[in-house]
Amino acid sequence: MSATGSEVSALFRGGDGEVSNVLLLAPALSESEDEVCVDLMTVRDIKHENVLSVTFTQTAEDRLELWQTHVGDDLPAQAGIVTIGEQTRSASTSRNSPSKTPGPITIDTVSDPADLTGLGISLTNYLSEWSQNSNQTVVCFHSLTPLLQYADLQRVFRFLHVLTGRIDSSDAIAHYHMDPGAHDEQTRNTLIQLFDATIELDADGNRSITHR
Repeated sequence: MSATGSEVSALFRGGDGEVSNVLLLAPALSESEDEVCVDLMTVRDIKHENVLSVTFTQTAEDRLELWQTHVGDDLPAQAGIVTIGEQTRSASTSRNSPSKTPGPITIDTVSDPADLTGLGISLTNYLSEWSQNSNQTVVCFHSLTPLLQYADLQRVFRFLHVLTGRIDSSDAIAHYHMDPGAHDEQTRNTLIQLFDATIELDADGNRSITHR
């Protein structure tokens, strides 16, 4: 079915739906992908959201610019960015726990893109700390396509199986970007089964939603 921004937001629990984890299938670097991403990060009043952005291919500044372009200067109650890979080191500071860096936005670096254990620890730190407040935690994972360049499908599947379970048990919600044209059918079908719903964008930017 075709879906509007409000219908996308209503997917998640606390809205009309019961979805915790969504796979977003969209060509990389498209304006439509950015718009849906922001819709999926702003499913509640942003003043009552904890927003975590995980990025392989963009810097922290890129993610902040995306937010400012589509949302404006309003910030969520808590915000964190996890940048992955050597190219992001100059834009980030590395630390062990979100509470150790002052300010409304905290930044972590996982320097090795193949270090799924380190990435998992960083994400768990955020989920654990933010579970102590009453805000809705929202996670954007951008994206699975570069992750699959650094780890094989079996490792990525195991990592995502644990992560999606953690998101669900933490009462958080998350979406995960993936460029469908960059992967074969077997890879897509293997990963799709991990998610509660899939949103796919066509060439014109129209959104369709499939529930598992």
